[in-house]
Amino acid sequence: MKKLLLSIALVSFCFSANAQDSKFGATAGYQSVTGKVSGGGEDISSDSSGFFLGVFAEFSVTETFSIQPELQYSSITDEGESTDLIIIPLMMKFHVTENFNLMAGPQFDYIIEEDLESINKLGLGLGLGLGIDVSDNISLGARYSFGFDRLDDMGEDVGDATFKLNILQIGLNYSF
Repeated sequence: MKKLLLSIALVSFCFSANAQDSKFGATAGYQSVTGKVSGGGEDISSDSSGFFLGVFAEFSVTETFSIQPELQYSSITDEGESTDLIIIPLMMKFHVTENFNLMAGPQFDYIIEEDLESINKLGLGLGLGLGIDVSDNISLGARYSFGFDRLDDMGEDVGDATFKLNILQIGLNYSF
């Protein structure tokens, strides 16, 4: 996890050194998480909802393209039990108009739980989304991350079972 965060910080620093324009800010919003376990001809899914809080940086590469790394704390609740996540999206933003953008990029998530059996806490997904700039400092966004199969802690499949997390986020960004 430390190597991943260090790598993201290094990439962010490299882009900030060459960026034409940079923004930094805070993000927060609602999220819905679907966990899906498949195997042995059975599919089990569970939906949870909660919130996320985080920080972001946006580095303009060209007038129509920027990179937005984020670091988020997420909490979801299902049937009275709470699960916490650290989510690290690395979104490539394509500015379609001055106030509208499309986003795509990898999203890492880390489950903060002590007793997970045979499930890797670190996951990877593909995030897709859109955003609208309400003003120079405020923007609204919606994003959906399609989670890839998690392997067990030894890097192997868990029998014939798969485990995926899909995350929908709707949030507000405030840039400084």
